[in-house]
Amino acid sequence: MQIATITGNLGADAEVQTSKGGTEYVSLRVGVGYYDGQERQTQWWRVSAFGPRLVRYLGNGRKGDKVTIAGEFNASIWDSRNGPQVDLDLVASSAEFGGGQQDSGQRDAGQRAGQRAGQRVANGGGWQ
Repeated sequence: MQIATITGNLGADAEVQTSKGGTEYVSLRVGVGYYDGQERQTQWWRVSAFGPRLVRYLGNGRKGDKVTIAGEFNASIWDSRNGPQVDLDLVASSAEFGGGQQDSGQRDAGQRAGQRAGQRVANGGGWQ
């Protein structure tokens, strides 16, 4: 098992979906910024979260919200016309909106979702 913690911004509003088996989950795209030595880059992660509390918590996420998510990750490499590509997938086990400094002008995720900033969701089942 490979564990990762990422901090970045949502690239789109969260999408709450239901699997064919009836399990509700949330899908997120999280952009993690980094500097490659020459310029600023963004690494995109596909994040999925299961369990009613994680789904309810992360399902309120909006494009631009800052989030820190920890969980099990998988990286897969595939060939495209432009050369090898890497998909980064993370299954969340805990999450936190806000945290750290937000860029000026960014919405405060905590105010919009019942002051949720600073709260953590752990193990998909309960508040920590």
